[in-house]
Amino acid sequence: MAVLAGGFNWIYPNSHQKYVNEIIETGGILSEYPLRQKPDARFFPLRNRIIAGMSDATLVVEAAEKGGALIQRIMQIITIERYLRFQGILINYFLRAVIC
Repeated sequence: MAVLAGGFNWIYPNSHQKYVNEIIETGGILSEYPLRQKPDARFFPLRNRIIAGMSDATLVVEAAEKGGALIQRIMQIITIERYLRFQGILINYFLRAVIC
């Protein structure tokens, strides 16, 4: 299952276009946006609430300090979802371990 942050005419990033047929055959693609809506940075956190609602649990190993994984965590708290945390080795200054 894939959840888009734009309309069905905009697969982002474009390199993921090659996966569309496989995703449709094995699950599906969901979007709450009009067909031709271009993806926008502000749509990704909104998309995460749908992913949180569809998931039984999510495992985040590392995340950027202001990244989407932390927004996803907030959405999971709101939806009372199981959250699995693994504190990985910090290999990049811009990555931070996710804290429950």
